Amino acid sequence: MKVCAIIPAFNEASTIQSVIQRTKRHVKNIVVVDDGSNDSTRQIAQQERVTVVHHHKNMGLGRSITDGVDRALHLKADIIVQLDGDGQHNPDEIPTLLEPILDGGADVVVGSRFLEGGDTSMPAIKRMGNRIFSSLLSKMCGARITDSQSGFRAYKSEVIRDINLISSFSYTQEFLFHAYQNGFRIKEIPIAVEKREHGKSKVVRNIIGYTTRQLLTLFRIYRDYEPLKTFSMISLFFFLFGIIFGFVAFIQKAHQMILGLTGLLLIILSIQLFFFGFLADMAMNVKKEFFQNLRRR
Repeated sequence: MKVCAIIPAFNEASTIQSVIQRTKRHVKNIVVVDDGSNDSTRQIAQQERVTVVHHHKNMGLGRSITDGVDRALHLKADIIVQLDGDGQHNPDEIPTLLEPILDGGADVVVGSRFLEGGDTSMPAIKRMGNRIFSSLLSKMCGARITDSQSGFRAYKSEVIRDINLISSFSYTQEFLFHAYQNGFRIKEIPIAVEKREHGKSKVVRNIIGYTTRQLLTLFRIYRDYEPLKTFSMISLFFFLFGIIFGFVAFIQKAHQMILGLTGLLLIILSIQLFFFGFLADMAMNVKKEFFQNLRRR
């Protein structure tokens, strides 16, 4: 099976050469996505004679992965490996990531920093945030996920072929939810994370902004894959408020018409939202069946 490695990089001139050279020991086909670096990241990658995708400006990790996957699929890759260009992922663990897929036991393998003791080098607040988001995603998927934000993973090309990433700045949780929803087998294995010696994280620059965007991304993922449940909950919210306004209008002498009309409008809105969710759910089921039939062929 043809394996292709994707390495997203943004201002990683100090580490990208070492990452590429170490990756070459295990993977022949390598795609480096230079996400608008203003240092010599792209030039160094080109000197290593690997495929380089260049962004003229910084477009985010999600877009980098999407463009890297497109190039890997163009190269006819059967399996795709992802690792960061900052040197924290150990390329020598690539064979361990690939083993469950090559043995036929998994479609997606994620390197978890929290199995077998966990990553003690991660700052406490980032570790806590990761566990919270992993717990939320586990409940959404109905399966245990310990490290939903790990960027070190391997998967069959068919897993990513039909997905359109929503978030431009991240992709990790959205990818896993998509895989679970489409019945792909996912396995986590423990990995060691090497200490970052140069620069700072390009993803978590502001913890509040990062948390807000992650929560918004989770909501959008759930909305797109579970539209009936999402719109039903929103519909119930407006319906209850409509009942409350109607009840208050019934017992209140003043402003009865305004309160009653408001309650009626809220109930009508709730019914419309429910039918929007119903129609979206039908469309989602048709889409799932289409791609399942496509994969069977």
